[in-house]
Amino acid sequence: MLKTFKSLLLLTFVFSMITGCEGLEKTDKIRSEVLTEVKGKSLVYEMYLTGLDKYRYVYKLAGPQDTTQLFETSFTDASGNYASMELEQTRKGLKIILDRPIEKQTKTVEGVTFELEGTK
Repeated sequence: MLKTFKSLLLLTFVFSMITGCEGLEKTDKIRSEVLTEVKGKSLVYEMYLTGLDKYRYVYKLAGPQDTTQLFETSFTDASGNYASMELEQTRKGLKIILDRPIEKQTKTVEGVTFELEGTK
């Protein structure tokens, strides 16, 4: 009985360590900023530190009643904390250009096309 209890306690400890480390990725927000307003909603980006020199950027369109996630991208780079971005008005919407090589992403919300792309 005691041996089973010790084994269960050890498994619980190991499981909590594994899941605890993954949980840090979502809660370690280091920056949140409104980039611009689009049709009465705020275009917001949030930066998370997810590990040593690992950063995750989340872009959202936030209104008084709802929030829509537009994009998510990650960097494994010591300078990821200092990534700069430019906003560019397009015919159909808005383009966010990061100074990092990332895969282009596109999403249309309420008739506005948002693009996220990086430098080559």
